[in-house]
Amino acid sequence: MKKCGLKRRRWFELRATNQIKRVTRKNGQSEPQERMPNGAVEQRRRGNYHNSIVSIWQGGVEETAVCRQQPRAAPENLCFKTNRVETISFFDKIRKSFSRSISKKKGGFVYRRTANSIPKISGYFDFSKIEKISMASAVVLAADYERLKHFLNEVPPTINLRRWNPVVVTKLNQMGFFNILGHQPDENLLIQDGDFLLMRILRSVNSANLSQVDDALMELGAFVSDDESAIDEKVTHTLSIVSEVMANVTQHAYRNEVDFTYNHLSSFWVSAEANRAEKTLRIVLYDQGATIPVTYPILDRTKRVTRFLERVLRRAPKFDYEDDGTYIRAALRYGGSRTDLDYRGKGFPQMIQLLGTLGGGELMVLSRGGWCARASNGKVTSGSYPCSIGGTLVEWKIEL
Repeated sequence: MKKCGLKRRRWFELRATNQIKRVTRKNGQSEPQERMPNGAVEQRRRGNYHNSIVSIWQGGVEETAVCRQQPRAAPENLCFKTNRVETISFFDKIRKSFSRSISKKKGGFVYRRTANSIPKISGYFDFSKIEKISMASAVVLAADYERLKHFLNEVPPTINLRRWNPVVVTKLNQMGFFNILGHQPDENLLIQDGDFLLMRILRSVNSANLSQVDDALMELGAFVSDDESAIDEKVTHTLSIVSEVMANVTQHAYRNEVDFTYNHLSSFWVSAEANRAEKTLRIVLYDQGATIPVTYPILDRTKRVTRFLERVLRRAPKFDYEDDGTYIRAALRYGGSRTDLDYRGKGFPQMIQLLGTLGGGELMVLSRGGWCARASNGKVTSGSYPCSIGGTLVEWKIEL
């Protein structure tokens, strides 16, 4: 090859670089990153150091789009019980990302230069990595997306849906997650799948929808019962406790004197599932409120509760949320109410008493950075993490 001038060599180098870009984009791979002499990765001036091809779905026909950032992978097991640390941390990242969009009042998750140009997205959370998702995780995920939809009137597109685990897609679809996104509306509240009968996620701003939940729980109870008269008493008792918890949510969760870290919906989300093979009823309740560790310390409490907290909360916490598990444990053990009346604030102790009466079942409460769980053998454990769940999550499994 004949010698050529500096401009000609530069032209050949630029053409080779562009060819590499086209090949990597066509294959759905990220662009190769250039290395500096010291080994550091050089980021392109316009931030265009990563391009990958993805499929986006917004309820209509799937489209091909260009993603400009590396995706953030979700945990393989999205479950607050068996993978609590990773799950809470993942939801904390989602909440912070969504809150930045809400605070900037900036949606536009899909950018189109012209009507016919290839759409672009800045980044996404890769849900295709999820192999298992619990009912509680699905409820929290739906609540976060519904909050984003409320404040921005849009949600991010669903990315690479065909790569998602079919079991996860089925679970989210049955629970109504895609309905919340505005896709595939379904008016049926109960969905049956073999030995399972599932109540879709139901959102309410107060106890107005309690009657709808009551009717659904009665059907769930009858689904797993051989003796309808016996199951009716158990479900009725359970419903009274659910009513108390919902009343506590509307009374304590969204108090005006509390400063909220994130924009929130003054609502709660509830879902339930009946397992006919195991004869169990699982109920999940979630709110985006001020959380137990924030509201419980300012309640009017009896002296024994105060002594319990003073005895346990002796040392200075090592991180912001370290004492949260203790406050939740106190709430489960003693209850609490702003009025401190005997007939109020007994929701959590009644849950514990119900599980003891039935002889089995589990209870788990997560609030802000703390958690407390009551196992089927009656053992109670608690703890805390440095990141928040963004509200209060209550899940209990009742053996009928």
